[in-house]
Amino acid sequence: MRESAVFTKTTPSCVADSRIFTKTTPPLRRHPSKEGMGFVSLIILTAMILALSGCHTSIPDIPDNEIMDSFLRVMNNEVPFIHFTNHENGLIYEWSPPQRESMYLSEYLEFDEDHVFEIRRFAVVDMDKDGIPELIIESENYVWRLVLRYSDGEVYGYTFSYRGMNWIDKSGVFTASGGASRLYIFKLQFLDDLCDIATLAHYKDDYNNDYERIFFIGDEQVTEEEFEVFESEMFEVDGVEWIEYTQESFKRDFAKAWRKVLE
Repeated sequence: MRESAVFTKTTPSCVADSRIFTKTTPPLRRHPSKEGMGFVSLIILTAMILALSGCHTSIPDIPDNEIMDSFLRVMNNEVPFIHFTNHENGLIYEWSPPQRESMYLSEYLEFDEDHVFEIRRFAVVDMDKDGIPELIIESENYVWRLVLRYSDGEVYGYTFSYRGMNWIDKSGVFTASGGASRLYIFKLQFLDDLCDIATLAHYKDDYNNDYERIFFIGDEQVTEEEFEVFESEMFEVDGVEWIEYTQESFKRDFAKAWRKVLE
Protein backbone atom coordinates (compact mmCIF):
# COMPACT_ATOMS: atom_id res chain seq x y z
CA MET A 1 0.00 0.00 0.00
CA ARG A 2 1.09 3.54 -0.66
CA GLU A 3 1.45 5.80 2.34
CA SER A 4 2.75 9.32 2.04
CA ALA A 5 5.14 11.28 4.15
CA VAL A 6 3.53 13.46 6.79
CA PHE A 7 4.03 17.20 6.64
CA THR A 8 3.13 19.69 9.33
CA LYS A 9 2.80 23.00 7.54
CA THR A 10 -0.72 24.30 6.96
CA THR A 11 -2.25 25.47 3.73
CA PRO A 12 -3.60 28.97 3.04
CA SER A 13 -6.98 27.73 1.83
CA CYS A 14 -8.32 24.26 1.28
CA VAL A 15 -11.20 22.54 -0.37
CA ALA A 16 -10.01 19.13 0.76
CA ASP A 17 -7.99 18.71 3.93
CA SER A 18 -7.04 15.66 5.96
CA ARG A 19 -8.63 17.20 9.06
CA ILE A 20 -12.09 16.51 7.66
CA PHE A 21 -11.38 12.91 6.73
CA THR A 22 -13.28 11.50 9.68
CA LYS A 23 -16.17 10.30 7.55
CA THR A 24 -16.28 8.95 4.02
CA THR A 25 -18.16 10.72 1.28
CA PRO A 26 -20.65 8.70 -0.80
CA PRO A 27 -18.89 6.23 -3.11
CA LEU A 28 -19.30 6.38 -6.87
CA ARG A 29 -21.05 3.02 -6.74
CA ARG A 30 -22.39 1.14 -3.75
CA HIS A 31 -22.01 -2.62 -3.87
CA PRO A 32 -25.16 -4.46 -2.77
CA SER A 33 -24.92 -5.41 0.87
CA LYS A 34 -24.10 -9.05 1.43
CA GLU A 35 -22.33 -11.25 3.92
CA GLY A 36 -18.74 -10.74 2.87
CA MET A 37 -17.41 -9.59 -0.45
CA GLY A 38 -15.96 -12.34 -2.59
CA PHE A 39 -13.25 -11.99 -5.16
CA VAL A 40 -15.72 -12.01 -8.08
CA SER A 41 -17.83 -9.28 -6.48
CA LEU A 42 -14.71 -7.26 -5.88
CA ILE A 43 -13.71 -7.45 -9.54
CA ILE A 44 -17.24 -6.48 -10.59
CA LEU A 45 -17.12 -3.40 -8.35
CA THR A 46 -13.71 -2.50 -9.73
CA ALA A 47 -15.00 -2.79 -13.29
CA MET A 48 -18.00 -0.61 -12.48
CA ILE A 49 -15.83 2.15 -11.07
CA LEU A 50 -13.39 2.00 -13.96
CA ALA A 51 -16.28 2.12 -16.40
CA LEU A 52 -17.71 5.15 -14.63
CA SER A 53 -14.33 6.87 -14.68
CA GLY A 54 -14.05 6.37 -18.41
CA CYS A 55 -17.60 7.15 -19.45
CA HIS A 56 -16.76 10.69 -20.66
CA THR A 57 -13.65 10.00 -22.69
CA SER A 58 -14.86 11.61 -25.92
CA ILE A 59 -13.02 14.79 -26.82
CA PRO A 60 -15.25 17.84 -26.27
CA ASP A 61 -16.06 20.20 -29.12
CA ILE A 62 -13.63 22.86 -27.87
CA PRO A 63 -10.32 23.57 -29.63
CA ASP A 64 -7.36 22.37 -27.57
CA ASN A 65 -5.58 25.65 -28.24
CA GLU A 66 -8.41 27.62 -26.66
CA ILE A 67 -8.31 25.55 -23.48
CA MET A 68 -4.53 25.48 -23.22
CA ASP A 69 -4.40 29.23 -23.85
CA SER A 70 -6.75 29.75 -20.90
CA PHE A 71 -4.38 27.86 -18.62
CA LEU A 72 -1.35 29.67 -20.02
CA ARG A 73 -2.92 33.06 -19.42
CA VAL A 74 -3.68 32.14 -15.79
CA MET A 75 -0.14 30.85 -15.26
CA ASN A 76 1.29 33.99 -16.87
CA ASN A 77 -0.78 36.09 -14.46
CA GLU A 78 -2.63 37.73 -17.35
CA VAL A 79 -6.14 36.79 -16.19
CA PRO A 80 -7.61 35.64 -12.87
CA PHE A 81 -9.06 32.24 -12.09
CA ILE A 82 -11.98 31.41 -9.84
CA HIS A 83 -10.86 29.76 -6.62
CA PHE A 84 -13.21 27.91 -4.32
CA THR A 85 -12.77 27.89 -0.56
CA ASN A 86 -14.91 26.60 2.28
CA HIS A 87 -12.69 27.56 5.15
CA GLU A 88 -12.63 29.99 8.00
CA ASN A 89 -9.26 31.09 9.37
CA GLY A 90 -7.68 28.15 7.57
CA LEU A 91 -9.91 25.55 9.22
CA ILE A 92 -12.36 23.25 7.47
CA TYR A 93 -15.89 22.95 8.79
CA GLU A 94 -17.42 19.78 7.35
CA TRP A 95 -18.51 20.48 3.78
CA SER A 96 -19.84 23.99 4.17
CA PRO A 97 -20.99 25.78 0.99
CA PRO A 98 -17.87 26.88 -0.89
CA GLN A 99 -17.12 30.52 -1.55
CA ARG A 100 -16.06 31.76 -4.97
CA GLU A 101 -13.15 34.16 -5.16
CA SER A 102 -11.64 35.53 -8.35
CA MET A 103 -7.88 35.99 -8.03
CA TYR A 104 -4.68 36.15 -10.00
CA LEU A 105 -2.07 33.46 -9.52
CA SER A 106 0.27 36.01 -7.94
CA GLU A 107 -2.40 36.75 -5.32
CA TYR A 108 -2.92 33.07 -4.66
CA LEU A 109 0.80 32.54 -4.07
CA GLU A 110 0.97 35.33 -1.50
CA PHE A 111 0.45 33.39 1.70
CA ASP A 112 1.07 36.49 3.77
CA GLU A 113 3.19 39.61 3.62
CA ASP A 114 6.24 37.66 4.78
CA HIS A 115 6.06 34.70 2.42
CA VAL A 116 5.23 34.14 -1.23
CA PHE A 117 5.00 30.51 -2.29
CA GLU A 118 7.01 29.21 -5.19
CA ILE A 119 5.69 26.59 -7.60
CA ARG A 120 7.76 23.43 -7.39
CA ARG A 121 6.36 21.34 -10.25
CA PHE A 122 3.28 20.73 -12.37
CA ALA A 123 1.40 17.83 -13.97
CA VAL A 124 -1.37 17.37 -16.51
CA VAL A 125 -4.01 14.67 -15.92
CA ASP A 126 -7.64 14.18 -16.85
CA MET A 127 -8.98 13.78 -13.32
CA ASP A 128 -12.59 13.02 -14.26
CA LYS A 129 -12.09 11.56 -17.77
CA ASP A 130 -14.23 14.15 -19.52
CA GLY A 131 -11.70 14.71 -22.31
CA ILE A 132 -10.41 17.99 -20.88
CA PRO A 133 -7.25 17.50 -18.78
CA GLU A 134 -6.70 19.36 -15.53
CA LEU A 135 -3.50 21.20 -14.64
CA ILE A 136 -2.08 20.48 -11.18
CA ILE A 137 0.55 22.72 -9.64
CA GLU A 138 2.42 21.90 -6.46
CA SER A 139 3.98 24.34 -4.03
CA GLU A 140 7.46 24.28 -2.59
CA ASN A 141 7.82 21.75 0.24
CA TYR A 142 4.54 20.16 -0.90
CA VAL A 143 2.38 22.41 1.27
CA TRP A 144 -0.52 22.31 -1.21
CA ARG A 145 -1.59 21.20 -4.65
CA LEU A 146 -3.87 23.35 -6.76
CA VAL A 147 -6.11 21.62 -9.31
CA LEU A 148 -6.94 23.99 -12.17
CA ARG A 149 -9.91 23.04 -14.32
CA TYR A 150 -11.35 24.55 -17.49
CA SER A 151 -15.12 24.79 -17.92
CA ASP A 152 -17.26 27.04 -20.10
CA GLY A 153 -14.53 29.54 -20.82
CA GLU A 154 -13.39 29.87 -17.19
CA VAL A 155 -10.54 28.36 -15.19
CA TYR A 156 -11.46 27.14 -11.71
CA GLY A 157 -9.09 26.24 -8.89
CA TYR A 158 -9.44 23.80 -5.99
CA THR A 159 -6.78 23.53 -3.30
CA PHE A 160 -5.76 20.30 -1.58
CA SER A 161 -3.53 20.33 1.47
CA TYR A 162 -0.38 18.34 2.08
CA ARG A 163 -2.30 15.16 2.95
CA GLY A 164 -5.41 15.83 0.91
CA MET A 165 -3.87 14.67 -2.38
CA ASN A 166 -0.84 12.40 -2.32
CA TRP A 167 -0.20 9.76 -5.01
CA ILE A 168 -2.05 10.59 -8.23
CA ASP A 169 -2.61 7.89 -10.81
CA LYS A 170 -2.83 8.57 -14.53
CA SER A 171 -6.48 7.53 -14.30
CA GLY A 172 -7.20 10.45 -11.97
CA VAL A 173 -7.63 8.26 -8.89
CA PHE A 174 -5.56 9.52 -5.97
CA THR A 175 -4.75 8.77 -2.36
CA ALA A 176 -5.05 10.93 0.73
CA SER A 177 -3.93 10.36 4.27
CA GLY A 178 -5.26 11.17 7.70
CA GLY A 179 -1.95 10.22 9.25
CA ALA A 180 -0.40 6.78 9.60
CA SER A 181 -3.71 5.33 10.78
CA ARG A 182 -5.82 6.32 7.75
CA LEU A 183 -5.51 5.97 3.99
CA TYR A 184 -8.13 6.97 1.41
CA ILE A 185 -8.55 6.26 -2.31
CA PHE A 186 -10.46 9.11 -3.90
CA LYS A 187 -11.85 10.21 -7.25
CA LEU A 188 -12.76 13.80 -8.13
CA GLN A 189 -16.16 14.58 -9.55
CA PHE A 190 -17.07 17.92 -11.10
CA LEU A 191 -20.58 19.32 -11.41
CA ASP A 192 -20.66 22.63 -13.24
CA ASP A 193 -18.06 24.66 -11.35
CA LEU A 194 -18.13 22.61 -8.14
CA CYS A 195 -15.72 19.87 -7.10
CA ASP A 196 -16.67 16.86 -5.01
CA ILE A 197 -14.73 13.86 -3.77
CA ALA A 198 -15.95 10.28 -4.01
CA THR A 199 -14.45 7.78 -1.59
CA LEU A 200 -13.69 4.58 -3.47
CA ALA A 201 -11.97 2.80 -0.58
CA HIS A 202 -10.17 3.47 2.69
CA TYR A 203 -8.68 1.89 5.75
CA LYS A 204 -8.45 3.14 9.30
CA ASP A 205 -7.42 1.98 12.73
CA ASP A 206 -10.37 1.11 14.97
CA TYR A 207 -9.73 3.02 18.17
CA ASN A 208 -12.49 1.10 19.92
CA ASN A 209 -10.96 -2.28 19.17
CA ASP A 210 -7.29 -2.11 20.17
CA TYR A 211 -6.46 -0.07 17.04
CA GLU A 212 -7.18 -3.00 14.78
CA ARG A 213 -6.99 -1.89 11.14
CA ILE A 214 -10.25 -2.22 9.22
CA PHE A 215 -10.70 -1.94 5.46
CA PHE A 216 -13.55 -0.66 3.30
CA ILE A 217 -14.44 -0.60 -0.38
CA GLY A 218 -17.14 2.00 -0.75
CA ASP A 219 -18.97 1.55 2.53
CA GLU A 220 -18.54 -2.23 2.65
CA GLN A 221 -16.06 -3.66 5.14
CA VAL A 222 -13.69 -6.11 3.43
CA THR A 223 -10.58 -8.11 4.24
CA GLU A 224 -7.08 -6.71 3.87
CA GLU A 225 -6.48 -9.04 0.93
CA GLU A 226 -9.59 -7.80 -0.88
CA PHE A 227 -8.57 -4.20 -0.24
CA GLU A 228 -5.11 -4.83 -1.70
CA VAL A 229 -6.62 -6.42 -4.82
CA PHE A 230 -8.89 -3.42 -5.25
CA GLU A 231 -5.99 -1.01 -4.72
CA SER A 232 -3.87 -2.77 -7.32
CA GLU A 233 -6.76 -2.58 -9.80
CA MET A 234 -7.14 1.15 -9.21
CA PHE A 235 -3.54 2.14 -9.85
CA GLU A 236 -1.27 1.75 -12.84
CA VAL A 237 2.45 1.10 -12.52
CA ASP A 238 3.33 4.78 -12.77
CA GLY A 239 1.70 7.87 -11.39
CA VAL A 240 1.27 11.13 -13.23
CA GLU A 241 4.34 12.67 -14.82
CA TRP A 242 5.56 15.62 -12.76
CA ILE A 243 7.61 18.34 -14.47
CA GLU A 244 9.87 20.66 -12.52
CA TYR A 245 8.46 24.17 -12.84
CA THR A 246 10.10 27.26 -14.22
CA GLN A 247 8.43 29.78 -16.48
CA GLU A 248 10.59 28.47 -19.30
CA SER A 249 9.82 24.79 -18.65
CA PHE A 250 6.11 25.48 -18.44
CA LYS A 251 6.06 27.30 -21.78
CA ARG A 252 8.14 24.52 -23.31
CA ASP A 253 6.53 21.41 -21.81
CA PHE A 254 2.90 22.20 -20.96
CA ALA A 255 1.55 21.63 -24.48
CA LYS A 256 3.57 18.41 -24.82
CA ALA A 257 2.20 17.08 -21.52
CA TRP A 258 -1.34 18.04 -22.55
CA ARG A 259 -1.13 16.24 -25.88
CA LYS A 260 0.40 13.19 -24.23
CA VAL A 261 -2.55 12.84 -21.86
CA LEU A 262 -4.97 12.95 -24.79
CA GLU A 263 -3.12 10.30 -26.82
